[in-house]
Amino acid sequence: VGMVRRKLHLLLPMLMVLAMASGCASHKAYVLARREATFSPTPTTRIAVVDHLKPRPEDQELSIALLAELKRKGFHLVPQVEAEYTLSYWIEENWRQRKVTVKTYDPVGRDPYFGPSPITPWQLEYGMAVSGGTIYPSPKDGRVTETCVDDPVAVQGIRLQLYSRESARAGRLQTAWEGYIDAGFKVAPEREPILLRTLLTYFGKDYSGRARLVE
Repeated sequence: VGMVRRKLHLLLPMLMVLAMASGCASHKAYVLARREATFSPTPTTRIAVVDHLKPRPEDQELSIALLAELKRKGFHLVPQVEAEYTLSYWIEENWRQRKVTVKTYDPVGRDPYFGPSPITPWQLEYGMAVSGGTIYPSPKDGRVTETCVDDPVAVQGIRLQLYSRESARAGRLQTAWEGYIDAGFKVAPEREPILLRTLLTYFGKDYSGRARLVE
């Protein structure tokens, strides 16, 4: 039984990471959308999607999914020479702060000058803590304290940016609208349609917060 418990103890963190990466942990995602005050798109607004000069495989996958969703929602897509606005897209790297609990072990009789020493789940599992080369027989002989700290986690998301043809001609790209949706640890190709579908719901709007994913 003890061996089974130890195996589950090791597997659970891995299963949690996989669930977050696949997006199964939540049916919502963080969305940020901002528009320029005078921008008011209509169904006839002519939009061109700008291609990457040297697209990576993930850029190509995102381009295919984006074009499919734009057509699905009835956007008026035209060549860039005919467009009023140009839409760019990319997978963006970001950092998210999460709260984690850190345990420290303060053994009986330990010199307070050195402070408490961190312990690992393995040390707690086997009833011992190691610090400064000394093995303490059991956490119950000392004091275990828990502290909640911020832990940065690398995440990815999809960013869309729309700018006018006039600003491009003037050499100063002015954003008419931009949107971002958080995808968790990684933008998985199979999740791109639902992420884009959700983000495009806020096209031409202002929004900030968690949004329910559009199936």
